[in-house]
Amino acid sequence: MKKLISLCFLLFPIIGFSQNFNWEAALQKPDKTGFYRITLNPKITTHLNKQITDIRITDSQNAEVPYLFQKEAPTYYSQLFHEYEVIEKEYKKAVAHLLPFTIKRETK
Repeated sequence: MKKLISLCFLLFPIIGFSQNFNWEAALQKPDKTGFYRITLNPKITTHLNKQITDIRITDSQNAEVPYLFQKEAPTYYSQLFHEYEVIEKEYKKAVAHLLPFTIKRETK
């Protein structure tokens, strides 16, 4: 009997932490079957947890639909390296190397 009571006390918190979804968004109905790409904009992501594990997609009968989550890499690219022409190399003892150079600016 003590084991049964202990088991009930262990399972009660698990039941108490069931999932409650407080926000939902409608999706457009896809034109054809197969994979469907859904972009998560900030209006949606502000309601998600940090791991993005609380997304549920349901069909018209409220049955959950399986989905794949793919995070895309950013497409922004910037080159920060500028090449300079070295005019002369000057070496001094116990001093860092001095490399005078000129900056060529491209005109647009």
